[in-house]
Amino acid sequence: MATDPLAGLDDTEELHARAVRSLFEPFETLCEGAIAVDAEARVVWINDRYLELLGLAPDRPVLGLAVEELIPNSLLRQVIEAALRVTSGKKQAAARLLGISR
Repeated sequence: MATDPLAGLDDTEELHARAVRSLFEPFETLCEGAIAVDAEARVVWINDRYLELLGLAPDRPVLGLAVEELIPNSLLRQVIEAALRVTSGKKQAAARLLGISR
């Protein structure tokens, strides 16, 4: 009998946390470090390995910060803006173009 992977997840935050973990887990082993930003170049996820590479404590609150606050002189914002221009501002299409790792 198959078990429901969502069983017992009444809490929306727990469901969201589990979805984020499953989405970003591959980056934990495939990259030196990984960061995800939204269309406005705000940090939406970063792994501990990348925080360590940046010399930051793993418990430092970084979600919602502009990427440049963590990585001075980052060109990630320009990469996102270019992807948005190529896709005529369609954020979902631009997201499919971007997959940057270090």
